[in-house]
Amino acid sequence: MHYVVVHKNLMAAIGEILGDVVTPEIAGAWSEAVLFLAKVFIDKEEAIYKKIEEREGGWSGFAEFEVSKIKDMTADGLVKQVSFKPPAGSPLEGKNFDFTAGQYISLQIDIDGDGRTAPRHYTCTSPVGADFLQCTIKKVEGGTMSNYVHEHLREGHRVTLAAPLGIFTAPETPTPAVLMSAGIGITPMVNLQRSLGENVRLVVNVCRSEEGHPYKEFFDEAGAETLYKYTSSTGRPTADDLAEETIARAGTDNDFYVCGPALWMNDLQKALVSKGARLVRCEVFGSQLATGCPFFASSS
Repeated sequence: MHYVVVHKNLMAAIGEILGDVVTPEIAGAWSEAVLFLAKVFIDKEEAIYKKIEEREGGWSGFAEFEVSKIKDMTADGLVKQVSFKPPAGSPLEGKNFDFTAGQYISLQIDIDGDGRTAPRHYTCTSPVGADFLQCTIKKVEGGTMSNYVHEHLREGHRVTLAAPLGIFTAPETPTPAVLMSAGIGITPMVNLQRSLGENVRLVVNVCRSEEGHPYKEFFDEAGAETLYKYTSSTGRPTADDLAEETIARAGTDNDFYVCGPALWMNDLQKALVSKGARLVRCEVFGSQLATGCPFFASSS
């Protein structure tokens, strides 16, 4: 349906900007090209959704889940880990959920009870193949969903979820990796660590304080070398300094996985590439195009 809206508004914009230059023949050619491109996207999306539905524990659209556990992940109480299981009688009851490490689920809640919902995307932090799904949510000032989760969501409540999706994932054949995050950007690194295992050479996290550092214990026990920067005590490192220290410890011949605030990622990606990083992969919590930070960047 959204492609119909795109077509309508794009054609209107072309007519408004180009004016009399747009003859019926030109308008027809533009319309045909836009509709052709839309068909390509629609077919590709359908193939992706079909693949998701067919994997173990897969489904189409949104499915009902029950909140099975809520756990505080930081001493300051600003990060909660929320686990979900299918309710009794669900077609998904008893299933194990297959997905790719680094992907996210879409959470949908009727917050105001008026039937209107807006999904929010949160990284899956449950292990791949577990019989539950899980995400980890930081309370954000002014954030409608995050504040509702922290203040009102309780175990036993019902929500709807869309199946895991996303491209911030490791290659099928693991390569040496460095996991770099800031704040809640640490969440995709949890399953990347599980997936990549001994291939992870270094885990880097920039956080306000140790009290607000989620998954610290998990990474301390995972075995990889760690580099933590707590800005409340040492100040915020520049992208150039962080890239230099990271490469001094781990070298350049790695896949660098980066997730955090958009401007921080943009600067860090440029700094890593300028120092010879083989490949830098970024995950943006929001619009990728708005950040200027590409999904992939390489020094080669």
